[in-house]
Amino acid sequence: MPANAVLKSFVLGLPTWTKLAESPTVVQATVIADPTNAGNISVRFRGGISTNWPPGASVSFESVDLSEIEVRGSPNYKVLVAAYAPGSRPRGRSALRLSQKYSPEYAEVIPGNGGTGETGGELPPTGGG
Repeated sequence: MPANAVLKSFVLGLPTWTKLAESPTVVQATVIADPTNAGNISVRFRGGISTNWPPGASVSFESVDLSEIEVRGSPNYKVLVAAYAPGSRPRGRSALRLSQKYSPEYAEVIPGNGGTGETGGELPPTGGG
């Protein structure tokens, strides 16, 4: 059993970035964009380039410092952090999980440097017309 657990909920809306922790807090964490948000939230790591997360997106991090992750969004958008203290051998991985609303089968990988890339793409149109 982990010795420490962290559960935090953030209500966004300020034009400034909000840190997920004020002091260094290294944990295994899942960060979730509230599925009821009307649009994307912006997330950045160590003040770098921001990424947009759709409502319901969640990312699991291993041995991440929450004080290095910042979020920003429209008024009343929400973010949840569920975390616990890491083990003695952190591995530093993350995994992206999208809700059913955003199916990864319609995504494409855009190649980058060193064999890595980012995922993008559009969902097919819905409806019968």
